[in-house]
Amino acid sequence: MVERAIINKNVDSLNQWVWPVIAKITTKNTQYYIDTNLTADQTYYYRVRAFNSKGYSQIGGSGNDYAITATKAPNTPSNLKLLKINTINASSYVDLSWNDNSLNEEGFILERSNNNIDFVRINDNYFNFPNYKNTVKKAEIDRGLQFNTIYYYRVKAYNKMGHSGYSNIIEVKIP
Repeated sequence: MVERAIINKNVDSLNQWVWPVIAKITTKNTQYYIDTNLTADQTYYYRVRAFNSKGYSQIGGSGNDYAITATKAPNTPSNLKLLKINTINASSYVDLSWNDNSLNEEGFILERSNNNIDFVRINDNYFNFPNYKNTVKKAEIDRGLQFNTIYYYRVKAYNKMGHSGYSNIIEVKIP
């Protein structure tokens, strides 16, 4: 028998949580169960008990032993824009910003192109700030840009489940 509980922040003890039975597996020696129709970014706790005609076994594990967070690839960042072009001595760099539209990304990947076709990753060290959806991320990136050159930028979010789509592409001309 498989039981599942969702985190209840108003109850401190696993024993006080509601543990509905989600599956009674009657095939002998079954060692797994696939739970479907889960909500993304929700943590679920599982516990397993054996049963036969005489009743149920004790609960295996503490509940924490079987914690799983269902997740999905992050939402696409939006509103990529140029904040400013900086020139120091004979070198230029750009400040960019974008809207973070997810709560579940691990970071962001910025890419640049010289022709708006062939993009290359220039940095992926822009990490998410947990629990801040719809915030603006700012990046000081891409030092050493060539004068009188047009560059194109895009950004995407990532996590262990995959990548989001790409943001809008912006064109930046370094004077």
